[in-house]
Amino acid sequence: MTEPKRPSLLLRALNAVVYGGFAALGAGLVGRPAALSLAGFGLVAPRLAWTVPLGGLFVFLFVCLAALLLPHAWPLALGLRARMGERAALLIAVGLAFALRMAVPAPRPPEDPGPLLVEALRVTANALDRDYVNDKSYRPDAAKLSAEVAPLGRTGFVHHGRPLELHVQVLDGPERPQVAPVAAPPGTVLVSLSPARQRALVWVLTPDGLAAAPLRKPKGAPVIVVARSGSHGSPGRDPLMPDYPGWQPVHAPGAE
Repeated sequence: MTEPKRPSLLLRALNAVVYGGFAALGAGLVGRPAALSLAGFGLVAPRLAWTVPLGGLFVFLFVCLAALLLPHAWPLALGLRARMGERAALLIAVGLAFALRMAVPAPRPPEDPGPLLVEALRVTANALDRDYVNDKSYRPDAAKLSAEVAPLGRTGFVHHGRPLELHVQVLDGPERPQVAPVAAPPGTVLVSLSPARQRALVWVLTPDGLAAAPLRKPKGAPVIVVARSGSHGSPGRDPLMPDYPGWQPVHAPGAE
């Protein structure tokens, strides 16, 4: 039996350029939505998830393109002809990638969680001061405070595919916010008390690499609510400094 005639080097190079270009085009069309969809699961660390319509389909099609390119490239590397079915499948996958990208809306970036997190600070501080009026000292209950902030909604952070909810954690110390990453998930509102329980510091965590750190103002200082003897100021301001007309919340662009 005679061996099939091997394509010339020029034809092999032309096939590699043409079909490799088609595969690259398809991967380029679905690659970004697929990557954003996968990143939104927060598999490595908590993160804000983009809204990717039909994100799973983009991921599936990207994997299909990679899988279809390999059996096409392997015969070319060996000097053989690629089968017509493999060529047709690759071209169909590229066509589907183009159609999907044209038909589906573009991915939307996540909403800024700042306003929600600042509101969680306000709600927590209000609950602390409300109880102080009765007890004349701060004696926070983490479960009760968590129930207070829960109606505000989800934080938008995702970890291991699970949306993270707002909740409150009471610390035995320190008396000042920890600026280093803390072993708690983003969206955790932390409450720290003075030894006499007449002063409470409240701050909230956001993603910072593989851990979480306090929500910060635009210039880098942590956003804190300071409660003293049953009263507190706005998040990021001392209770002795009242809000003045035109003052901007700490999460507003350009706010000090």
